[in-house]
Amino acid sequence: MRWPALGMALMLLVGVAPLSVYGYGTAGKRSFPATLAVDDPFFIDELDLLLRHSPDATRDGARVDTTDAALKYSKRITDRLTFSLGTGYTHLNPTQGATRNGFDNMSVGVNLMGPISAERESVVAIGVDATIGGTGSQALGRSFSVFSPAFFLGQGFGNLPEEVKYLRPLAFTTAIAYNFPTRDGEPETLSSGFTLQYNLAYLSSFVADGGLPTWLSHAVPLIEAPLRFCMDKDCPDLTGTINPGVIWFNRLGQISVEAAIPVNDRSGDSVGMLFQLHLYMDALFPNSLGKPIFD
Repeated sequence: MRWPALGMALMLLVGVAPLSVYGYGTAGKRSFPATLAVDDPFFIDELDLLLRHSPDATRDGARVDTTDAALKYSKRITDRLTFSLGTGYTHLNPTQGATRNGFDNMSVGVNLMGPISAERESVVAIGVDATIGGTGSQALGRSFSVFSPAFFLGQGFGNLPEEVKYLRPLAFTTAIAYNFPTRDGEPETLSSGFTLQYNLAYLSSFVADGGLPTWLSHAVPLIEAPLRFCMDKDCPDLTGTINPGVIWFNRLGQISVEAAIPVNDRSGDSVGMLFQLHLYMDALFPNSLGKPIFD
């Protein structure tokens, strides 16, 4: 896959738009951008394309290079209730045996926004996601469904005292989901991830104007940690990655890139890569696709 050329093309789609101070998904002065590997706590009208390459990743007990392209669309039913639909395409290149390609099973989800506190810069949400077995390619062998109720939290640190004011641009998010497979013998798992973000727009606007270039003030350096715990005794206890990266946004969307560093041997032995193009439909189509079905 020609990552640099593809990245340049996708950057142009977002980069030609006028800049604004924040992206979408805000609690008071705090904005929570869409993150790549851990679902963010805001659910709005949005379209997300995620490209991921995992060299030498462990999959079903074998060593295999995995390349994914995932597309997800989220639509607000009301201001707080959102429906999502997703699909993807996967290329598997094992160390032994033939390569496999095909579409992943489709996923559907419903998410409900909870309290949003502008004063505390906090937000909570709940949801449930279902990956529908048999809707993808038989070459990938995923004939069973998985249901995943989840909890989401976002917390900004804008209320820290003056002595540590340069920590105020920090924000923390987490997503926790329990995964129930429908086929006997498949292990139940717990997906638990968190992000730590430093918003340079928040720094320039609400802490100290350090004279950052305009383009740099729209960057959010971050670290994500998507982790999965097996809840059965007959499978690996923990797999996951640590993902340092950066998000750049304007009023229409964002582009993001991360490395994916395995946390242990069971998670792989090489660094992977993620690239995201995320579009805010409520900014692109405010009078049609970008507004709730029921106001």
